[in-house]
Formats: sequence, C-alpha cells, structure tokens
Amino acid sequence: MHGLLPQNLIQDVPAEEFALEEEEFSVKKNIDEKLGLSYCAGSLDIYRTIAEKYIDVAPVKRQCILDALEGKNWTDLLIEVHALKSTARTIGAMDLSEKFFMLEKAGDKNDLDTIMSETEKVLSEYNALKEVLRPYADDGDDSEKREASDDEIIDLLSAIKESADAFDLDGVDSALSSLKEIRLPEELTDHMTRLTALVADVATDEIMEEADIIINLLKKER
Repeated sequence: MHGLLPQNLIQDVPAEEFALEEEEFSVKKNIDEKLGLSYCAGSLDIYRTIAEKYIDVAPVKRQCILDALEGKNWTDLLIEVHALKSTARTIGAMDLSEKFFMLEKAGDKNDLDTIMSETEKVLSEYNALKEVLRPYADDGDDSEKREASDDEIIDLLSAIKESADAFDLDGVDSALSSLKEIRLPEELTDHMTRLTALVADVATDEIMEEADIIINLLKKER
C-alpha cells in the first residue's frame, strides 16, 4: 500500500508513540491502533486526517441514521451503515465495524426487529468513540487562535458558500481551515460544529444554508 501513496504523506511511527494511554481513555480497548495505522499505510498523518473526519462528520451521520430509522427509510439507513462500517474498520474500531455489519446484514434480510432494537445502541458506541479519537484531531485550543473582525469571518463564510456552490471542495476546505484559526463567538460553536460536519460529509446545499445562518447571526449582532 505504501506504493500507492505519495512519499510526503507517509510517516512511519513506532507503535509505542502511536499508542494511547489506557488509563486516560476507558474505551481504548475498542480500537486496535496498530491495525488502524496499517490501513493508513503506517502514516500517522493520514490516521489523524481520518480521525478528524470521523469526529467532524459523526453528528450529521448519527442524525441521518436516526432520521432514517424514525421515517422507516431503510434504504438510506443501510447506505449510511455500510459507509460507517468501512470508516470504523479504517480507524481500527473492529468491534464497531462488526456491529455496523450486523445492522447491514439485518437490512439485507429485512430483519426490522434487529434494526429497530440495535441501531441506537450502535450509534451510542459510534458517538462515544469520538472522545478516543479526539487527541489525534489537534485543532489547538482557543488560546492559540487569533482575533478577527466580523467582516473577515463573513468573508470566509461567503468564500465557503461560493466554493460549495461551485463544488470547489479545496476552496471550501481552505476557507474552513482559516476559520478554525480564529477565536469565534461562543454562540456560534454549535453552528460551526454543524458546518464542519457538513463539509466533512460534502453536503454542499446544506453547507451553503448553514454558512448563511452564521452570516446572518453575525450581521444581527452589529
């Protein structure tokens, strides 16, 4: 697999450096870190990127599955479950991957009793795993972030909207990265969490809507 990746993306690290502290993370046993690293060609940078995406997209994916469950939209639910099965395996969360696979098999067999009784339990584990992965998603704390005017924040949000409308994903990622370097008002925290999740999910229409909501909130505060 190393041969499939550019050399600058590959960073071999000793297993002891990669390991998490067991006493700090009570659900550490739910991740096989060495296996997850092997799926990332031994690159801690790639693993970190996947961990960040997992954390960012988890709220949206969880809600999509819950909405599908409530609406009995089994096709959408199984599409999401299949994708999360693969994501969990890539980070080394094999037990969680197997549970998503169990839901996928239940859907294939039209076993709605299992889907109805087990989906929320699996989603709880999916959501809890974010905290295990969070040390790898190093965004820096607020003390390391800079101040910015509302106009600069609005300009970046407008850039996200324009890039999403043009399906320029690099432009979206660049503007969002710049936003993450700024100390934003606390009242925007939930909206930024949702925006980040939508970007990770490449939901362009929803990205534009959420960026608009944040822009309007900033304008109201003037």
